[in-house]
Order: sequence, then C-alpha cells, then structure tokens
Amino acid sequence: MLARCLGLSVLCLGLSLGCKDSGTPSQPPPEVEGVVDAAASRVVVDRPTGVLANGSDFAVITVTALRKADGSRLSGRSVSLTVEGEGASVLESALVTDITGVAQAHVTSTAPGVKTVKASVKDDTGKMTPLTATATVAFADVSTVKTLAFRSALPDGVAGEPLKLLVVEVRNGAGEVVTDSTTEVTLSLGSGGIVFPEGQVKVAAVNGVATFPDVVLKKAGKGYHFIANAPGFEPVSSTVFTVEPGAVSALGLDHFLDTATAGVAEALEITLADTYANTVTNYAGTVTLTSTDAAATLPSHAFTATDAGRFKFQGITFRTAGPQFLTIADSTGAFSFESRVLVSAAAPSKLVFTQQPASPVPVRASLGDVKVAVQDAFGNPLSVTGLAVKLALVGGTFAQGIPTHTTEEGVATFTGLSIDDEGTYQLQASADGLQEATSANLTLSDTQAPAAAAGFSATAASSDSIRLDWQAPGDDGIQGTAARYELRYAMSAITDANFDSATPVTGVGSPQTAGTAESFTVTELTAVTTYHFALKAFDGAGNASALATASTATLSLCAGHVCTPPASQCAEDGTSLEVYSSVCVVQDGTPTCVDGGMELQACPGADAVCYAGACANAPHPGAGELVLSEVMHSPSAGTTEYLELTNTTSKLLDANGLVVDLMDGAGTATSITVNHGHALLVPAGGRTVLAQDANFTRNGGVVANHAWGTDISLDNTGSITLKQGTVTVDSLTYTSAFPQTTGHAMSLASSIVGTKASARSWYWCDSTVRLSGGDRGTPGQANDDCGQTVDKPLFSCNVYYPKTFPTGDGVFPEFISTTDSYDILSRFESYDVTTRNEQGNDFYPFIEAQLGYGTDTTNPAGWTWIPADFNAQYSIFSSWSDEMKAPLRIPTPGTYSYGFRYRFTDPGAPWEYCDRFGKTVPPLGDYGSVLVAKDPLTNHVVISEFSGGKGSDAAATDEFIELYNPTNKDVDLSGWRVSYKSATGAWDPADAVTIPEGYVILAHGYFLLGGANFTGDGMSLPDLAYTFDATASTTGGGHIRVQRPVSGPGGTTYVDVDTLGFGTGDSPEGAAAPAHPAVGGSLERKAVSTSTSATLAVGGADAARGNGQDTDDNSVDFVPRATRQPQGTTSALEYH
Repeated sequence: MLARCLGLSVLCLGLSLGCKDSGTPSQPPPEVEGVVDAAASRVVVDRPTGVLANGSDFAVITVTALRKADGSRLSGRSVSLTVEGEGASVLESALVTDITGVAQAHVTSTAPGVKTVKASVKDDTGKMTPLTATATVAFADVSTVKTLAFRSALPDGVAGEPLKLLVVEVRNGAGEVVTDSTTEVTLSLGSGGIVFPEGQVKVAAVNGVATFPDVVLKKAGKGYHFIANAPGFEPVSSTVFTVEPGAVSALGLDHFLDTATAGVAEALEITLADTYANTVTNYAGTVTLTSTDAAATLPSHAFTATDAGRFKFQGITFRTAGPQFLTIADSTGAFSFESRVLVSAAAPSKLVFTQQPASPVPVRASLGDVKVAVQDAFGNPLSVTGLAVKLALVGGTFAQGIPTHTTEEGVATFTGLSIDDEGTYQLQASADGLQEATSANLTLSDTQAPAAAAGFSATAASSDSIRLDWQAPGDDGIQGTAARYELRYAMSAITDANFDSATPVTGVGSPQTAGTAESFTVTELTAVTTYHFALKAFDGAGNASALATASTATLSLCAGHVCTPPASQCAEDGTSLEVYSSVCVVQDGTPTCVDGGMELQACPGADAVCYAGACANAPHPGAGELVLSEVMHSPSAGTTEYLELTNTTSKLLDANGLVVDLMDGAGTATSITVNHGHALLVPAGGRTVLAQDANFTRNGGVVANHAWGTDISLDNTGSITLKQGTVTVDSLTYTSAFPQTTGHAMSLASSIVGTKASARSWYWCDSTVRLSGGDRGTPGQANDDCGQTVDKPLFSCNVYYPKTFPTGDGVFPEFISTTDSYDILSRFESYDVTTRNEQGNDFYPFIEAQLGYGTDTTNPAGWTWIPADFNAQYSIFSSWSDEMKAPLRIPTPGTYSYGFRYRFTDPGAPWEYCDRFGKTVPPLGDYGSVLVAKDPLTNHVVISEFSGGKGSDAAATDEFIELYNPTNKDVDLSGWRVSYKSATGAWDPADAVTIPEGYVILAHGYFLLGGANFTGDGMSLPDLAYTFDATASTTGGGHIRVQRPVSGPGGTTYVDVDTLGFGTGDSPEGAAAPAHPAVGGSLERKAVSTSTSATLAVGGADAARGNGQDTDDNSVDFVPRATRQPQGTTSALEYH
C-alpha cells in the first residue's frame, strides 16, 4: 500500500510538472476531520462545594480528553478553561494533557457563588473543540464559613502514652476561633491500615476548642496524621508525626532455644519489644546473657542504631547437662528475661568409676557392686543402654575371669566379683571408642576359715553301713574350695574337746567346689547300732571349720527284704475286702517271709462295693447310662425270655433295685424289680442280662445275671422302661415294625448302642448267633451291626430351602435384620445312612451337620458355623434323602453367603461342603446369599424434617413436614394423623391432616406432607398436602406431632408415635429442639448421634444415612439446617 501511494505521488508530481494548465480550476485541499470526542470527554471538579471565596482556597479541575473512534485518551493536547461568574479565575495560563490524556488546573474566586467551568481541547483541525461536559464550583462566603483546624503541628509521641498538643479549633473563614462553637469533633487516623487510636476521640468543643488529652497510639511508626471531622465541616488533616516505641518489656526470638547439646555452640536472634509488640528500634543499651550453667560460654552485645532493636547472638555454648536457665538482661537492670533450656549431654567420651570397693577386702569375699558410668567430655552422665563395658584387674584376675556387662541407663554394674589371692590391685574399665577408667589401689587379705559343712546328715544304708551327706564348704566361709576333710566317728556324741580321740575314717575325697553335694559311706559297722560322726574342713592356711555332726543307727537284717502278701479278695457281703499280709523274721541269721493275718476292710463311700478283688464305687445308673441293647421277646419253647442291658459309661454301675416297667401290645402293664441282694454290678462298657430263668442248663444256653421269674412275660410289641428310683434310665417302645421272628433275639446294631437312634426300628435286627438251646442271640456278648454298610463319604447334599434370599414365594425377605432368625433346610443322601427309612429321616447318629455363613466364598472353612440337627417335621412319601435344619441369625450387617457342611464323626473325618445345588469343593461353590441390614435405631416412624416456610405472602406457607421410616418393615399410614400446635397453645383438630387409606411409607423410606404453597424446592413433590399454617413457629417455637389410630370399645382413639417441640415449645419430647432457623431453613433429625448440620448437608458424611436418631429428647435429636432438603416416597431409600 505504501509503495502504491508513493507511486501515485510521483505520478501526480510528474503530471503537475509536465503538463500545461488545461484551463480547469484548481481544487481546495480536503478538510481534516476532528478526532476529539466532545460528548465523551470529561470535566470533573474535586470540591464542588465548600471552597472559600477568599482568593486563595481553590478547587482542582480535571479534564480528560478522549478520541472519537475508540475512546482512547489524547495526550499532548492544548486545553483552555473559562470560568463564568464574578471574581472567579483559573490560576494556570496554559494547559496540555499528559500521557494519560489528563490536564489539571486550579480555580479560585474572590466572590461567593456558583461558578461554571468550561473546557475546550485543541483538535487535529487546529481549532479548539468545546467539550459538552462542564463543572460547577460553589464558593462560600468567608464571613459565614466555619472550618476545623489543628492548633499546631503535632509533636512525635511514644507508643502507649497520651499524644501531646492534640487540639482542634473551630475557625471562621478568616482563621479566627469561633468562641461560641460547641461542635462535637471526632478524630480518626488518616494513615489507614489496622491501627486505631484509643482514648476519647470524640470531644465537644468548648469556646470553639476541642482538646483530646488521652488519645493513645500503641503501634510505633512514621507518617501518622489525624483527620478531624465534625457535622457540617470539611475534614481537616494534622501534620505528620512519628510514634516511637516504648521501653523494652518483651523479647522476641527467632526460635525457641529450649534444647541444646553440651559443647555445641548455638545462635539466637533476639528482638527487643515494648508492651505493645513494637520493636524498640531506638534501644542503645548493652544486653548480657547469663545462665545457671556455670561452665557455659555466653556473649553480650552493646546495641547501636544499626541494630534497630534486633541482634543475633553467636557462640552460646552450654556444658552442663540437665535443665538450665538462660537469662537475657539489660546490663543496667532495665529488663530481664529468663527461659528454660534442657541441655543434653554430648556424645559418649569416657568411663568413670562411680562406685568401687574400699580396701582392705578379704580374699574370696564379694567386692560388692562396682559401677562404671558413661560420661561425655564435660563430665555429664549419659543414659546409654547396651554398651559393652569390660572390667579387668590390673595385677591379677578376678575369680570370675574378665567380666563384660552392658550398660543400663548409662551405668554398667558388676556384682558378685571376688579375688582369690592376696595383693594390691587396680580396677580398669574399658569400652570401644571411650577413654578408659582406672580405680584407686585395692588391697586383698585372707584370714577366714572354711564354713562348717552344711546339711551334714547320716542315713542307715544297710545293717553294716551308714551313708553321710553334706554340701562342700568353701576355702573362706562358703567361698572357694577347701583343702581337705577330717572325718571321725564314735559310739557317743563328738565335740571339739574329744574330736581327736574319735575313730578316724579313711578314704574321704578332697573337698569339691563350695556348695557341691558330697557323700561318703562308712562300712564294716555293726547291725542295729547307733554311731556318731563329726566332719571338719581345713583351708590351705590351716584354718579349720567348726564341726559338722550327725548320728544314726544301722539297720536290721530284714531291712530292705520284700515280702509279697497273697492277693486281696472280695468278701461274701460284696462291700468288704479281705486284705492279707506277709512279714519278715530273722531265722538262723537269715531274713525269712512268713504269713501274717487277714484284715477285713469295709469299702468306703456311699456307693461302695468290692469288685474284682478291689474296693470301688458303683453308683446306680442315671439317665442313658444303662440301656437296652437286646430283647428276646419271642423265644422258642424250652428257652427263656431275656433283656440285655449295656453300660454306656466308663464307670462301674450297680443295677440292684432297678425297676423294669413292661407294657404289652394290649396296654397291660407289669413291673420287674431287680432284687439281687447286695449289688448287681455292670462293668464300664459291659453288659448284664435279666431273664425269666437264669439257669443256664435249662434256659437254652442263656448266660443271665439275674432272674425275674416265669410269672412275667414279654410281648412281641409294647414298651420297656428302665427306672432307678424316679429317674428314667432308658425306654424303648417297639412295634410290629421291629424284628418279630420267633427264636431270634431282637438285637440293636452294635454301633447304635447308647445313641438316640436306638428308638428307631430300622436299627434293630434278628440276631443270627446260635445259642446252645437252638435260639439265636448274643446275651452278654457284643451284638452284630445288623448289616450296616455305611457309604462314606456322602453321596450328595445341598442347601434345600431357601436356596437364597429373597425367595419367589415371599416367605423369605430381601434382607434380614441382625436380630432375625430363619430356619434353613438342607438335604443329604448316603447309603445305609439315609436309606433305611424312606418316609423321613433315618436319624443316623454319627453324622454331623453345620450351617455356616461368611463373606469369602472361596474359603468357607473360615465362615461362622453353627450345629444343624435333623428336621423333626420332615416327612415324605418315598425318599432316600434326610433333612437337616438350623437357624440362620447373623449379628453383623453386610452381605453374606451361606451353605452347609457334613462330616462323619470318625476321628479326623473331613468336612464336605454343600452349596445350593450339591456337593462342592472350595474354592468353587454357588452358595445362598442374604443381605443383613443394620438394626433400626428406633422401632417406629419419626418426624425427620420440618420447615415452616420461606418468606412472606405465598412463600410463607411454602412449608413441609417430612416423615422417615427407620425400621426394616413397610408401615401402613392409613388413618394416621399429623398435627401442629403453637409454642404454648393447645392441640386443635383443625390444625391436623389425616392420611387417607392406602398410603404406605417404605422401610428406610420417606413420606412428604406439603403446606398450602409448598414448591418442592426442585427436590421432591409432596405425597400429601395439608392446609394448616405453621409459619408462626419460625419466630418463636412450635410443635409437630404424628399419631396412629387405635380402635377400641369407645371408638377410634389416637396414640402418639412421635413429637417434635422446638424453640419455646412447651411440650417437647425431653427438652426442646433448637429454634427454627432463618427463612428457607429447617429442623432436621440426626442420622446418628454424631450428626451435625454439616454432615447432614448434601455431600456430607451422613447425607444418605436416613434420620433414625431417636433418644426421645428433641434437644439432642435435631439440628438446624440453613438449607432445607425435602424428601418423599420417590426419594432414595437410606440406611444408617
């Protein structure tokens, strides 16, 4: 574009020079367009009123020149100002806009009145463009104007002290004090910030003068000035002054020097401050540092103006460990500050003896405790634990060698040390990396004799020998090892006086280490003779011990000769024991056994009996301890009926006195009483047989223990009951389903004896063992197992019902509570375990079943398991399966799997796991599932939130009442009533709404009742509307009540379910809830006891946990909410 224009210019120039006048008149140059925006440019005055018409007071006029095109500012433009009005003038003769497009001038006047200022700006056309904007200044008559003025310049002050010469005068336009003025003058700081004057800053003028005697500034600083104000007056500023800091009264530190290490130099910067935390920058004294640590190195410093109240001390060095005090003080005593410093010891440097033995010490005597402490280079003890300290003996060795002990809290303690040899020694302690410690000289001497042999005793060993026993004494007392023994004996007591005349004993060995057990047997003595012995010990120095003495007699020739008596036998009475003896006599110098007498001993105890040559206790059988195991009810001719009873316990039982009650198939009762004389004993696990005829030679070969007689017979059906006194020991009812073959005993399978399964016919069979008389039976012998061939492991098992929660039939719910219990059924199958009874359970006694639940389906072994038992109600037309039942109750909320497991009761038998569809092997398994919900915090519907409106007019009744069901069951609200009453009024049926039929509040759900103009707040529409007005309660208090109907003889009445009383309400549950918050808020019930307004708000920790907290005390159950949150039946269910 530039090139094109240059070319055109040249072309035009060429044409002009080369062409002659064509006769066409020349055109005038184009007009330049103006750029000043006269309408947008601004004319502004800083003081439109209150300017004195005295020729010197002025107002500042600011002109801002703006460009038309874009509103940018025009710089370098000439500006002219004119003032209309008498006596007015502009002080500046020429004005030019600066870089910001602004020019300023001062307007003054000698005549009062309103003056109009007009401005013009020079445009690109060269002309002055008048601006549309004007400014007016109202000049006041000096004779009528009053002003405020500070009497004098303000002097500098001191922080916290009243400022001087703070006086404001009311003056007229001529500067004279208006003496009749009582104007109230107020002072304020003109420096801004957060500094505020204290004292009286509002004073009424007296004779036109306002004096401020007690105004204080506590913040030191420069550039302060006050502004005086009064109604109807222009503010006036004082001169600038400085507030100096006060005297030093506080100390600032760059850090707390509360800990230090001995020998380590510290640095500490201090700041001197006055009472008001101002740094005392003008302090010029000397600060010294002193300490309770006399060994410390502490500096001092003379402050200068350069320090400005702050200095960093270097080289502060403590040397004594422990709590010390550091004092920072003025050298003249103007101030002093003390602080506590906990000085830690330096690194370990040396060892010192803190406890050592004093000379002289006897040899082998204990040196007592020797203590060696760890210290730093400055002598401070160190609490070092685990440092190995070695203790040596300079000039010899300890009897215990060179001991090494570790330190405990800085001290190594050596105990039990001794030195065996006389001499002069020194103790020397050492540890890796530390300076050794050497003790003072230690002198040892030996003057102590051995102790008397302890425990010296004599024991007859035979008819010609006595054994002596003792503990070896020491060389010195009981220390060390003695040198030799001297043993003597006599026929009378031995003393020091006659020791040497007693008979010496040779062959005694050398003494052992002190305390060692020693013995010696003296032989070639005379039988049945008393001997006295004495023992003396000697050390190497010839010191002799006191005598140790003992005496005893040698034994008879029969001593030690054992005579075995004949075995004891039971007496005929069955309760006494015949005990025989054998004694030793000396015949012809030889010990010989001869028979002694017999002693009849009564067996002790209430149930005493004699059994198998020994006394025993045989109580009568209790329930289940003696059971029917074989019944011969239909013998062949010429044989006998019998009952076999088996002892299921591990103790001997007495069946004497047992009563057998019989009932035949027609219902005729007979009774047998076992009168067996003294006792009818049944050994542990053994059997006894009761028969019509107990004679083996004529009863068909039945070995019987007791006969009841031929006058009582058994029937092939009926019942047999064993009773001992009032106790039913066992009972069997047998029907035609039980074995009925003549000549065959009805035998209980051997594995079933003693179990509850003995009542089941399918565990009884015809005996097959032939008796000598031709019948079949095993009386008194083990039964066979009736052909049982139990199939192990189980063929199948499963979770039968319910297979999971919920069930489609509605019997089992979607979730259960922690207090609910539900019966769970399982079916299993195994040959000869479940196949003997096809119309129900076989009740096989050796199968164990458990119901379990847990969260890890891959590891059901880790679940919680409870026993399951046969379902007594199980009945089926034809099935080889049996059914188990167990209650499922889970005390902890969560989602769980459940299943069954089975095992045979054989030792070590493994568990087999069952899921919903059969046997499974973990980690596989498709188990049942159940959700366990938390128990509700309360058991009824509660008022969860109430809002009394959102403002005035229609919004006043934009209110709601919200209900919550914290229980695990839906609640039918049909006929329920919700009411309102004021803080102190009465309940009025007119202020209530009855919920129509068919309304239900879901478990853990909400129900919302809305007021006349309830909007829903964009959250939830009301489930039911009400027309009463509860808005008045937001300014004081009120009540909301929920009731349910109860039908009775007198008709329908209502009982309270829940009540909310708040603010000044006089009928709350417990104490009243807080007052209703401001418009738009609500009162909300807590979710749990720790809920707050914040945690209940959207996004809070309790926002979705329901509103179930109900202690029957409104004051602790409700909190105010600034923002309400209505919820109804369409809202999400919430669980606490």
